[in-house]
Amino acid sequence: MILIYKLRRYFGFSNCLDQVQLAIKEKNKIKTAENFAKMYSFVSEFANASNIDETKKKCLQTKSNVINAYAYVESESWDKVQAEIISAEKGFIEIMNNIGQKEEQKKYGINKTYILIEELKNSLSLKDKGIFYIKYKNFLGGINTLI
Repeated sequence: MILIYKLRRYFGFSNCLDQVQLAIKEKNKIKTAENFAKMYSFVSEFANASNIDETKKKCLQTKSNVINAYAYVESESWDKVQAEIISAEKGFIEIMNNIGQKEEQKKYGINKTYILIEELKNSLSLKDKGIFYIKYKNFLGGINTLI
């Protein structure tokens, strides 16, 4: 039963990858962003099924939320963008609240990434794609140092 589930998830990932490639060929930015966000959500799901540490799992989920927000920016669904950023923020607060002694050296990076999430959240009131993309890029740089 577990093997069947894993195979379905793998084929779901593969299908999303195919859809991303087709959308890129069609030069359809919205479909590309949406399918990439779906595809990336599998990364978080696969991580949850693995034995990596909880901080990395939560970072991957936070990143997935922000990538979903990016997909919604393309279609200018600002309410959905805000919902994803709020989910990312809540998940990341859990990381901040659970910093153990082992992760003390990561504290600076965690705090910096939280600030980047807040900057991303604060940019939403402007409803400007360009500003969002700059904040998004900065966030990715911060979160990737934690993963």
